[in-house]
Amino acid sequence: MKTLPKLLITLSGKNSKRNHKDQVNLSYQFLLATLFLSLGAATYLMVDSLSLAGAIKLMIPTLIAGYLLNVVVTVIKNGKEAKEEAIAFLGESESKL
Repeated sequence: MKTLPKLLITLSGKNSKRNHKDQVNLSYQFLLATLFLSLGAATYLMVDSLSLAGAIKLMIPTLIAGYLLNVVVTVIKNGKEAKEEAIAFLGESESKL
């Protein structure tokens, strides 16, 4: 199992009020929201450091923003497969009980 489905399973937890599809969709939306907030914060730090005119102060937030953007793109690209795998795993684990 890949990392993204494991993360979605962990985030969805054991919520008996929702079915597995809704649990995974909610955890996926939470993950995307968190990543976009982090990307926005890194972008803010990058733009804020422009006024300081320090190359090092500009480089670190830019690297963080680039890494977070890469993570966001990967999550969006693999999201559908990961959600389906997480839903299937949750269904299998529930049927074993």
